[in-house]
Amino acid sequence: MNTNAGQESKLLHPLKALGTYQETVTSELRALAEPHVHSNPGTMDLLPSDDELFSAQKITHVFHDSKPSEVEEITAIATGSTAHFPYMLGALDGLEAGQKELSRINEDLSMGNNLIVATNHGDLRDVAEVLSAFHVGLIRSGIESGRPADFTTILMLSKMVTHLSIYGQTAVEILGNVCDRQYFSFPQTSSIKKSGISERIVRAYNNAVKEILQHQLAQEDEGILFGMAPSGTTEKPIDGDPSNLRLGTVTAGTIKLAMSPRTKVVPVVVWRSGDRPVFEVLDIPRQMREEEQMHAMMGGMATRLSELVPDKTFSYSKD
Repeated sequence: MNTNAGQESKLLHPLKALGTYQETVTSELRALAEPHVHSNPGTMDLLPSDDELFSAQKITHVFHDSKPSEVEEITAIATGSTAHFPYMLGALDGLEAGQKELSRINEDLSMGNNLIVATNHGDLRDVAEVLSAFHVGLIRSGIESGRPADFTTILMLSKMVTHLSIYGQTAVEILGNVCDRQYFSFPQTSSIKKSGISERIVRAYNNAVKEILQHQLAQEDEGILFGMAPSGTTEKPIDGDPSNLRLGTVTAGTIKLAMSPRTKVVPVVVWRSGDRPVFEVLDIPRQMREEEQMHAMMGGMATRLSELVPDKTFSYSKD
């Protein structure tokens, strides 16, 4: 991965002053993680609070680097996470067979351009699962065409994830099998705003994340496949009605990332819905040239989810 270590170190330097807030941040993040553990019994658990053993828990660590596994192992891990993963791969294979879409994306990435795979966020795992499907699909397409795929895979996650284990392994290490780098942010959600983590800490930390990420996206010698949920939060019931869900509003910072040079965005909807898989790529990759395009994309995702997910209505508002 051709990132500039010196520049990244410079951008991270202001976070050293936040080290005194480590205990407070850790306590609040663990409280936010507990509902996810309770809703996924036998799958997720809280890691011990130990930022020396689990360095990603440190407030001064905004990313974790790793090396993706071979496609067979990624497929096995993702299928263990969702039985619908083969269906997701089949849908992408269909796009390649009908429109050569994966071949076009691979060509774009090989030229140093970037692709943001933007999903809705119905479950803590869906962004990683969708990114894994694209990663595997693109690698397989490159092999079949005789032009090996060449890209760096990155994933945007909540800092809360650094306190979770999945099937007895740290979430960070499991996710390291499917990407070169994980970025950890404080999503601008009501839960974060109501927590004991001050706005000043959140702002300073997220600014460092975005500056380093923008620096990486600007590198001309590597194409990046970037998985994220632009809403930054899982879909929330409106007025307590679980059948009426709202996608979180995309922040100005996320829109700025999506409008990075040489970067396109492809919208994908996904939903865990019993035996019926919901996974659909809604459009070809497009450059985002203005804020309204992102809001329109999110509105289109909400509309399509309402059509695909039984007994649920989705909505989106930029306000």
